[in-house]
Amino acid sequence: MQSRRSPSPLSVHSPRNSKSPLSSREFREKKIGLPGADLRGIEITIADELRRVKFHPDYNRKECYLVYKQAFDQLIESKAVVYKSILSQIKAEYEEFIETLERGESQTVYLQGMLKALLSEKANVRHVVQRGDELVEKMAKLKTHNTQLRQKLHAIRAERARRIASAESKSMHSVVKETRLLIPGLSLGDLTDISSLKRTLTRLEAQVKELKEATTTKFAEKGQKQILKQQLAKKETGRDHEFTNHEKLQDSCETLKVAIEAARSVVDNPDQDVHIVDVIFRELANYGNSKYGKKSDSLQFFASFDEDDPLKKKEAERLIEYVDHFNNLFDFGQFELAAMHAANSPMGILRNYETMIKFKQAEVREGEVSPLLIFCDALMATASAAQPLTGAMSSECIRCALSQGRLDLATHWLAQEKLTYSIPLGDAFHSYCKCEQNCTCTCLPLAQTIYMKVGAHHQVVACLCKQQKFSIMLNYAQKHAKFTTEDYRAILLRNPSPELAKLMLSSPGPDRRVGLLSFASVVGALLDDNQHKMLLNVLQHLSQSNAEDLSAVMTDALFNETKSDNMDADRWVQVVDMCKEVGLLEIGVEILSMLTIRDALNKASIAFSMDYIS
Repeated sequence: MQSRRSPSPLSVHSPRNSKSPLSSREFREKKIGLPGADLRGIEITIADELRRVKFHPDYNRKECYLVYKQAFDQLIESKAVVYKSILSQIKAEYEEFIETLERGESQTVYLQGMLKALLSEKANVRHVVQRGDELVEKMAKLKTHNTQLRQKLHAIRAERARRIASAESKSMHSVVKETRLLIPGLSLGDLTDISSLKRTLTRLEAQVKELKEATTTKFAEKGQKQILKQQLAKKETGRDHEFTNHEKLQDSCETLKVAIEAARSVVDNPDQDVHIVDVIFRELANYGNSKYGKKSDSLQFFASFDEDDPLKKKEAERLIEYVDHFNNLFDFGQFELAAMHAANSPMGILRNYETMIKFKQAEVREGEVSPLLIFCDALMATASAAQPLTGAMSSECIRCALSQGRLDLATHWLAQEKLTYSIPLGDAFHSYCKCEQNCTCTCLPLAQTIYMKVGAHHQVVACLCKQQKFSIMLNYAQKHAKFTTEDYRAILLRNPSPELAKLMLSSPGPDRRVGLLSFASVVGALLDDNQHKMLLNVLQHLSQSNAEDLSAVMTDALFNETKSDNMDADRWVQVVDMCKEVGLLEIGVEILSMLTIRDALNKASIAFSMDYIS
């Protein structure tokens, strides 16, 4: 068996080779100088080397081990050949055992670390399980508490219903029975005083006597009361009928007086070349205009005040002849004469929308004026501010003039105040305007004026927005129109503009909140309409505002966001990403801050609620 000799510990095993107190060279010199059989010399050498090692500042147990190892090697070489092999085996076994111990020590450190990890993992699992059990127990307590509260609520509701039913079921007899021992108006001292009770009895007997007398003299039976009411109603109906007949007769007398005075004026002035009937109807028309304000209705009323009047049949024949003459002129294409004839028709029988449609359907000859425009001009020439055209006829006249390119004529008619304002009339001017931004044709201001007079608030807002007059529009809407939040959202989507959005955010609403629209409402509306570019323009416009305005907008977004705004965390993050792409970092940071604060507030509210419940 070969001896297992390890390499020199001073050159391989020692990590402090350069700092060892016993270098290999010195040890070799000592090894050569020592006699092989001198065991005493080996012991002295070991003692000297151990002393040097222990006094060295880097002393450790491994240095001592190296000293004994070298001495053992020297002993093996110095002994006879007979002991050399067995000593080498012993040395090899010891070295192997020592290496095993060193490996075990390193593995012990590793295993200790693994053991600590396993112990901590077990503790973590135990804590998680314990926390889960606590939460389950807490949920069970909450469910039990909720069940108890629900039972208490049902019991309170049942008790309340029982008390209400009991109170309603009590009769007046029971109430009187309970209060029988008490006399209203008397104190406890009066109830025990005999003289006071006698005075009260005398007073009550007098009141009872008065009530009995009043029952027989001042009151009647219920059936008799109904009979008297019916008789009174009949008398009032007869009185009203007599008053109505009296008023009719009085109006007829006044009308007759006007007609008689007009006829006398014609008789007293025979030189005037006028017909007496024309003078009478003209005076009647003036009288009706001053009294009723409507020419046609008053004339029909005045003409029918006497059904037995022989002039009625003659007037009907005259009207038929008048209409026939108009039809002849129209059929022969004499539109100017037919228009003037219809415009001056008696009692306005041809001044109606049907006649206007007839002129509208007439064939327009090349190079000539439209027959409808001729009739409209004739109507406007014979109309007055007191007797304007109807709404349908007014809008048709304006549309006809604008279709012929006669804006000046339409403006002139409108200035004469002979038209009835209506939404279709304003629509005619609004649709005629082709200006992009600033209206130079004055059609939009005219349409705006018409809409204002008829109270068409949405159309007024559309005109102002088209003229970029956003501030005036919002003032008008707040003062005259009762717009809702959805109306303002619709206005913003129809007229997308950063300036309009900023005004809606900053203008105080009816409830004195930050703006007519919240920041979340503006962002949600533009996102729903896929107007991302306009949304970025609005955000850029806001980022250029001062810090106070921006803070107010973000505060509004934090506290005034509603479900109708259709904004959630994902959509806000989408807005932040859009801001990041175009470089609006400041507004993006503000939005993220707002979301963070709101999330923290929600969590705090939930935690407070849970603590309160528990």
